[in-house]
Amino acid sequence: MAGIRGRSKLGTDRLVKEIRKIGNRQLGTDEGQVTKAVMKQAEDLHMASRRKREDKLLGGKSIREHLGSEWVSSNPGVARTVDEIEAAKAKGRKR
Repeated sequence: MAGIRGRSKLGTDRLVKEIRKIGNRQLGTDEGQVTKAVMKQAEDLHMASRRKREDKLLGGKSIREHLGSEWVSSNPGVARTVDEIEAAKAKGRKR
């Protein structure tokens, strides 16, 4: 089980990095403000993941829902990372 949590933690780290890259490109724009809010959600998820509390933070929602489905879908790199994290979580539940 620790391996699954480890993969999720690594995934959330990549997720934060992906969102940060987008945020840096959008500094000073209206979109940048939205991305800043998404970044806060991703950082909270990363910290919860490190403490093995991501399920509590998500409260039954998917990561995509937690960050905002529309925003995630409009950013392909983030969407790919979210899909990888969610797939790893699902695979861990089946074991």
